[in-house]
Amino acid sequence: MSGFLDPPALSFHPLVMDQIEEIANEFIHDSLDLSFLKIRVGYEKTWHQTITDVDDLSPPIEKWIKEGGFHQQQIGYDSRDGKWQTFPLFKADEPELSETISAFLPKTIALLRVIPGLHFAAFFKQPPLAAVKPHAHTLNHAICHFLLTDLERGRAWIQVNGRKQYLQNKGDCIAFNYMHTHSSCNESESDRINLVLDVVL
Repeated sequence: MSGFLDPPALSFHPLVMDQIEEIANEFIHDSLDLSFLKIRVGYEKTWHQTITDVDDLSPPIEKWIKEGGFHQQQIGYDSRDGKWQTFPLFKADEPELSETISAFLPKTIALLRVIPGLHFAAFFKQPPLAAVKPHAHTLNHAICHFLLTDLERGRAWIQVNGRKQYLQNKGDCIAFNYMHTHSSCNESESDRINLVLDVVL
């Protein structure tokens, strides 16, 4: 069993693809206020630096990791190899998160609110040569990575149960059940920026 899922078979895939350009533009071509928010939540720093800062928008990231059973304290090692930035958007049991973010990214949050079974959503930024070590989550969920920008001179890959799929062009999507052992690496020369959706199966 590969663990990979067929993205077009997921009910929300066409909806996201129809709006992928707007989502990318809203986040990447940001306003001054959004730039400050990116700094505040640690998107311009590492995830660890974010968590050690006191900020009401940072805890949802750590809670999501602990819920999934792959926090460093739970598995005995840090699965992140190199810098890794996360910009949280949505957590089903913390509606105040999306309420706050909607003031800066209204189109993105409006889309997320109509995705059935959405548990968590964020933008992940994986710099060139950054990797994620093999690990697995404990929840029976699907995770979907939508690439928001074309990658320059290379590709990024996600490996699940020993098999790889690749991201290179805007709109590329990889989906899999994250209970299966997986890892990733960005082998391009540009940041890999993904819209990541964690959905209950």
